Formats: sequence, structure tokens, C-alpha cells
Amino acid sequence: MTVIFGSDFGDTIFASPDNSTIFSGAGDDYIFGSIGFDFIDGGSGFDVVDYSFLNTPISLEASGVVNKGLAGTDQMSSIEAIVAPAGQFNLIDASTPFNSPVSIVVDLALNSLTVNGIPGARSLSRTVVNFTDVIGTSQADVIFGDSQDNILIGGGGDDFIFGDSGNDQLFGGSGSDTLIGGSGNDILNGYGFTNGEVDVLVGGDGSDLFVLGDAFGSYYLGSGYAIIDDFNPIEGDLIQVFGSSSNYSLSFQPFTSTNALDTLIFAGSDLIGVVAGTTDVIPALDFVTA
Repeated sequence: MTVIFGSDFGDTIFASPDNSTIFSGAGDDYIFGSIGFDFIDGGSGFDVVDYSFLNTPISLEASGVVNKGLAGTDQMSSIEAIVAPAGQFNLIDASTPFNSPVSIVVDLALNSLTVNGIPGARSLSRTVVNFTDVIGTSQADVIFGDSQDNILIGGGGDDFIFGDSGNDQLFGGSGSDTLIGGSGNDILNGYGFTNGEVDVLVGGDGSDLFVLGDAFGSYYLGSGYAIIDDFNPIEGDLIQVFGSSSNYSLSFQPFTSTNALDTLIFAGSDLIGVVAGTTDVIPALDFVTA
């Protein structure tokens, strides 16, 4: 094991390829991560850990641990910014137990992550660079993607997820979620296998896929449904369902407002989806089987 001490000034420190313990001290320090199982304490100042030299994706976990896969894991304290390897599918994994009070606000385009609800009524903010994918907490999260092809997963709680540009995959998880794809060809799946959830799916520009079922069955059976807010078949939008499109019936009536007819999609007697503001929905053309 290598032990490295910094100074009271701004240091540049390189972790060794074996297991390192680093105390960078005061000042704004820049620390280059490496393989191995390391402990890094930034001390005071604005401290950065940069994994650019790693040729492998990393994940930043809810505990603050950086998981480098086969390259090891790093424990961190007093680190203000993490730079992930460019060109990798790097993940912010904030998944927490159901009863955890913690939630996150993350904006990949602005390289920002805020963790709220930490015991002791604290919030923690970090700069996060080169991350592409996010898994939220069990509470209500706010997640913004960027221009890359993001995979954004809300987890539990009533989440707000915005993909931005790129061909994104948005998953709400349990709770009543709002998913907005932005530009690009996006997949929007709000369902979290819980009763009573009402998810809002907004595709934005591009050819988007709105998911109301998978190969195992229809979603939103019993109670709950998805509101598809901007379905546009001219752009190539499609609705994914379980089984044949002939298994579904449509009803046209005001539902989301009194100003226009909506298309209500039924699987048997269960309302599973509402295509807002249009009756231009043809199951044989617009439904695709999972």
C-alpha cells in the first residue's frame, strides 16, 4: 500500500497502481485516480479526482464509493468533483433502500449533482463530468440528461426526467413520473409495476417509442395509466404493447381537458393509456408488439 500526503497548497497527485491512501491536505488539489482499492481524502479546498487515465467505465454510487469494475473501488471523503473516463458509459447509481430519505437533482449537461435529504438535514453538491447514465433513488428525483444517448432511470418516487437531445432511454420506475424525451429518437417507459401510478410521457422531436407493455404483459392493469402527451405518427412515433394490436380497444372522449378529444386505450376493461389531444391513433399502424 502507498500512502501519499499533500501540502497546504494546490497539489497534483497521481494515485499509484497498487492500493493507495491519499490525504491531499488543504488547497485546491487535482488527483488522478488509478487501478486498485484506494482511499482519497481531499481535505479543505475544491478537490478533483480525475479518472481519465482509466480505460474502463466507472460508477459513482450512493455511498460515495467509485466502482471501477475489475479495476477496484475507491472510498472518498471531501471530494468536490469527479471526472469519469471520456467515451465510456459512466453511471451515477443513486439507488437507495425504500425507506431512505435521500433524493437527487442531477443535470448531466451542467455536470452537476446535488444529493438532498442526507441525515442531519444536509445537502451535498458535486461536479460530475463525463457521466452518461443515471439511476435515481427511492424518492422523488429530478434528472436531466445531455446531448449523449443517456439511460435515465428514476427508481422510486414521483420523478421528473428530461432526456435533452440524443437518443435516450427513460424509465420512470415506481411512482407517478413525468418523462420528457427532448429531441432525438427516445424510448419512454414510466411503468414501475405498482398500482395507481399515473405517468406522463412526452416524446418531443424525433421518432419516439411509448411503452405500455412488454413481452410479458400489458402495463397499468388494475389502476393507473400513462398519458402520452405529444404523439405524432408523422414523426414515426409508436406505442409498444403486449401481444396483438387487435387485443386493444379505443375510446375517443375528453379526458385530460375539455377542449379536445383524447384517445383512450383499453386492454380489456382496463384503461392503460391516454393519447392526449388527438384521435389520430390507428392500432394496426401505430402499435408495435414488444
